Amino acid sequence: MRHVAALLVTSAMLAVCAARADVTGSWRVGFSNYPGGPIGDFCRFDLVESADGQVEGWLGLCGLGTDGVFSGSVDSSGGVTLHIVAPDDVGCETYHINGSLTAAMDEIDGSYLCTHPLGGLGGDVQLTRCDPLTPGSCPETRGAGLAPRVHEIRACTPAPAVCQGAIGTKAKLTVRRDDPFHWKLTFKLPDISGVTLADLGDPTTVRDYVLCIYETVAGSAALVGMEPAWADTPCGAAPCWATTSTGLKYRNGTGRLGKLRNITAKVRSGIGKVLVKGGVTTVLARAPGSTLGLPVTVQLLADNTCYGATFTTATLNEADLLKARGQ
Repeated sequence: MRHVAALLVTSAMLAVCAARADVTGSWRVGFSNYPGGPIGDFCRFDLVESADGQVEGWLGLCGLGTDGVFSGSVDSSGGVTLHIVAPDDVGCETYHINGSLTAAMDEIDGSYLCTHPLGGLGGDVQLTRCDPLTPGSCPETRGAGLAPRVHEIRACTPAPAVCQGAIGTKAKLTVRRDDPFHWKLTFKLPDISGVTLADLGDPTTVRDYVLCIYETVAGSAALVGMEPAWADTPCGAAPCWATTSTGLKYRNGTGRLGKLRNITAKVRSGIGKVLVKGGVTTVLARAPGSTLGLPVTVQLLADNTCYGATFTTATLNEADLLKARGQ
């Protein structure tokens, strides 16, 4: 398992990472309501940093807010940047953090700025390492989010992941902007070769999924938006996830705890099929009427599993709407 479980951030992993400025681990994160104000509302962040300084992770157990995912980076001087998507949060569904890692690698001090729905809300933020196995060390209050649980952490890194399997020519994508902070998406991968049923894992227990969209800006991939599909979560009266003899399915008719509505993944005779429909939240707001820069990459991620496709051309790419298919 490539990513640590949210309630089992091990000391062994932290010892391995101690040789370099690494933020991997659990953090107690406090926010002020305005610059210079008292640190009050607390959340727990579980960060995973790769060797090249890319960061992904999960946040939850907030006193006031909801669970979320984040993508960011740590530079060679200890500068930390995080972009957060927290579905259903009434204050900051999207926000970003800029800070600096101390020399002891046990604290990050900086600021945050909310971009939606309370755009412009900001203040100070302080991250301090905590131990989930020590009662009272990390935040433990559920707030408006999910109950404490063990789950596999996966989110979008700033650059696309490397996906397994070979993608055929039948991939299709439609992305339409709903408003400055949300997209509507339909993504089909009907012919992925070299995959197994075991690759899908079990989202009815611990496996979180996340959908990532990247465009190309000045020759490099840039994360446009991301949306989680949490493991072991109810969607109304029924569980969001169900497993079948050939794969799994996710149905969220409530639109809560994430804006993805439909995920279907099947594997037969080494050929995988994936269908994703629903909403995706932007990492940064885009100018009205702008187009996505090609190539565009879409990936469905979970632990070591990555199903994705890169679309180098589009059948339609106009203001706030892109349609593309595999070649």
